[in-house]
Amino acid sequence: MMFCNVKIPDRLFELTRARLRRDASFSINEVRQQLLAETRADLVTISSIERNWPLIINRVLRACIGELEDAGEIGHIQRGVWARA
Repeated sequence: MMFCNVKIPDRLFELTRARLRRDASFSINEVRQQLLAETRADLVTISSIERNWPLIINRVLRACIGELEDAGEIGHIQRGVWARA
């Protein structure tokens, strides 16, 4: 996946998938904040503009949630809250 002609590192997707699989249930905001805190070095390599970082994280998060939901690993409980299936 690309962001402004720069490939988003696979490490971001791996961390996101691991985080989504870790807990019995999770909120999108919790995951988003954790990823922003843990992946700053990766985000800087993609974009030096800090206001772009949440956009990158959201793109990765949506892709991983869609992938895991299609695989039947997670399910939607209520707005912003997901759980392992």
